[in-house]
Amino acid sequence: MQCGATITHSVALTADLVCADVGLVVAGNGVVVDLGGHELKAKTALLVKDVRRTVVRNGAITGDNVGGVKLENTLRTTFSNATIAAGIAGTGARNTLLHKVTQGNWYTQTLFSEGSSVTVSESSVQGYSFRCYTSSPCRIDNSQTQISDYLNCDEDSSLTFRGGFLNSTWMGCTNLTIRGARVYSYQVGAVNLTITDSTLDGFIVYATKLVVLRNRFDVDITGMMIVRLDNGVIRGNTFSNMASAGLTVNLDTPLAGRVVVEHNTFTANGFRPSTWDKGGNVIDAGAHFYLPSGGDLVVRDNHSADNHAYGYWAQPGTVVDGGGNTSVNNPLGCLGIAC
Repeated sequence: MQCGATITHSVALTADLVCADVGLVVAGNGVVVDLGGHELKAKTALLVKDVRRTVVRNGAITGDNVGGVKLENTLRTTFSNATIAAGIAGTGARNTLLHKVTQGNWYTQTLFSEGSSVTVSESSVQGYSFRCYTSSPCRIDNSQTQISDYLNCDEDSSLTFRGGFLNSTWMGCTNLTIRGARVYSYQVGAVNLTITDSTLDGFIVYATKLVVLRNRFDVDITGMMIVRLDNGVIRGNTFSNMASAGLTVNLDTPLAGRVVVEHNTFTANGFRPSTWDKGGNVIDAGAHFYLPSGGDLVVRDNHSADNHAYGYWAQPGTVVDGGGNTSVNNPLGCLGIAC
């Protein structure tokens, strides 16, 4: 096998292939590249172009951190049981699958665009960035995902995480869904943000529509702090052991729609407060609400216990008290919400 070879039929490496510029080019349908436990290494280690049903398996691929693996106008490309120390650039890479793959390093940049679609399953993904642009839905299932800077997608694309572990400094997307995952992040922004059945530390949220259901938030400095929101529901979550409030809604513009906060539990939050709301009030309650009056934020049927100061803190007259909120062993009781 020679560097830069164009492959139109299935091949198996019998030794490492180390090249300067291009490793292999796949140009035939149904090709299987069996690495045979060997390494394929080049600036562009692998180029798959204008083909269907390519399978790459059983070895290592090492390439450039940006575009070390290129998929162009492909359908049903599968990587399995492989280590990919390279950034992946997918353009029109439809139905791409990474299964039981270790991909990236702290410097790799992966981008799927122009109508691509990708599923990552039972894999480990690491990198500087992971992006899905221009009508490119991306899904990561039961995988370990660690991105040092940002995970994001544009207005026509989506990111979905199901299960596994997710750690990214910043996540931003038009449509972002997290289900059943363990999540660490600093800032999350989305037009449509859905988080369900997950375990999370706290982070800052920018969202237009927010759905947060049946999650567990624990052990963080800020808790979950919402600083941009139009409408949504926060229901059935547990917020505990946050340094500041478990949940903070901290807005400087009125809500455009309705937000309902209900059936949540706030326990042992606020004992290491280090943040203040936009009015300069310390945030050390179970739940803290600071927003202009005239909006429709409904707080009902929540339970708070053993928080540092208040069970619930709200500027009087700024939230709708839906009733049924309870407070146990919160030294200052409740402000702006009956309990």
